[in-house]
Amino acid sequence: MKNIEKDGVWFLPNNPEKQVYGKLTFSTDESPKLFLFDQLQEVKFHDTIPIRLDFEIINGYLVDGQKVTLCHCYQPIEFKTGIQTSTIHARYLLIGHQFKTLKEIVLKGVSVRYKNLEEWINLPNFEINWSINEERKKERKKERKNIKEINVKQKTLEPIELGKLLDFSIILYDETIDLQKLQIANFIGRIGRKISLEEKKSITFRTDSEKSLEEIINVIYLFQELLIFASGQMTYPYNIQSIIKVIEKDAKIPEHVYLDLITGSLPLKNIAKSELGFEIKAFEEEKEKLVAIEIYFNVGKLDNLDAKFDSQRVLFCFKDVKEQFDELLNLWERNSKDLEPIIDLYLRLMYVPRRHINDFFLSLAQAIEAFHSLAHDGSHLDKQVYKSVIRKTLEKAVDSIPDFVPSDNEQDSVDLRKYKMILKKEKLSHLNSYSLRERLEEIISEYRSCLPDNFFASSDEQNDFLKKIRKTRNYLTHLSSKKDKDVLSGQNLLLLTQKLKMVLEICLLKQLGLEDLDIKKMISENR
Repeated sequence: MKNIEKDGVWFLPNNPEKQVYGKLTFSTDESPKLFLFDQLQEVKFHDTIPIRLDFEIINGYLVDGQKVTLCHCYQPIEFKTGIQTSTIHARYLLIGHQFKTLKEIVLKGVSVRYKNLEEWINLPNFEINWSINEERKKERKKERKNIKEINVKQKTLEPIELGKLLDFSIILYDETIDLQKLQIANFIGRIGRKISLEEKKSITFRTDSEKSLEEIINVIYLFQELLIFASGQMTYPYNIQSIIKVIEKDAKIPEHVYLDLITGSLPLKNIAKSELGFEIKAFEEEKEKLVAIEIYFNVGKLDNLDAKFDSQRVLFCFKDVKEQFDELLNLWERNSKDLEPIIDLYLRLMYVPRRHINDFFLSLAQAIEAFHSLAHDGSHLDKQVYKSVIRKTLEKAVDSIPDFVPSDNEQDSVDLRKYKMILKKEKLSHLNSYSLRERLEEIISEYRSCLPDNFFASSDEQNDFLKKIRKTRNYLTHLSSKKDKDVLSGQNLLLLTQKLKMVLEICLLKQLGLEDLDIKKMISENR
């Protein structure tokens, strides 16, 4: 999203007469803000002093005439002397139209560009051909000086229906070169010095029924998360546009009078002089008009926005899943609800890639444990059997323990009541659950056909892997001062963590309906 810093006038929809001058600012890592030279609304004090003023909608005009709507706004209350300036924060910024209420903001679709989308899709639309000057070729040895003509051809792809997500149809579009900019460059004489050609692809989210702005933002974010998971690196939405139909009133002059004006039979100088008896009655006419809307919002603090796409970090590319993208979208939507904590943990590793290796390892171990708990049973016995038989018997055993351990010295007697309560309410509730090692063993056994060849060279290597994960996790979690040889750190922990990350990726890819051999190929190539 482009940064914005523009002056304008601002007002509340229910009080358009009171217009306040001020500056609008926006950047990708900060929400839209207004810096005003007055108050939009008088602060009223009752029994308490308000912390802030909330505004559902604020409208405005930029100096270039563009209409603006700011949504979900608030103004922190500040007490100042002198000029009563104010600062207003907004969640969303819409440029192109003035909506009066949040309920009015309903859209049937948006077009979105994502950073790195073109690289991940990897369906280029430019072709370059050149011809050699044969005469010069004989004279010069360097072929690059013998180029006679270079032809650049853009062949845009037909729109690709990707599937549905949150009741939105998703279409991939190829955008053509902006001919208007090239024409302007040619007109002012710059076309011969520098030409910038950029491949642009966009995702259109379209629906049959009108959706609220929040629903639009939700589907944009959900698709963004899928791109982060697939590409293994950060991406974000920008250049978000929509089109709405509005009814506008225009003043229309009767056709016979308009023709007289065009032909000159009705001089303009006479029209302005009412004393001459000329009177033109214009009437209002309602017209349906298409209006383009630009949408801006804070996409979060992003490090290294200009980082190049790293193909080595891609988990799977578009070509790998193109034929089953519809099914993948459906499963991504379902898993985003069922496995939300795990996906969130995994994506945070992509959002914050520069983190301490200990934290990275612990996050993965937590995600693996959570995945198994949600996607599998993870219990030694049927929960009802454990509760009604095993736990009930163990609780009786705990109750049989005396409340106090007597001592010759009464002050040295041990009170066991608190410990007994901990046993019954906390310890016994976890006895039926798998340990991290047991969860990993079951996952590896179930998904073994997805593992790359020689992922474990032998059963001993697999046992060593499980033992090191268990001991390292326990050591880092409980911060024990005792550290044995199986607790890893540094480069060894990094290698163990990378292997654990592959196991989690296999789990998530399997949840997206991919075949075992396809997953094995993806993971093997990504190693």
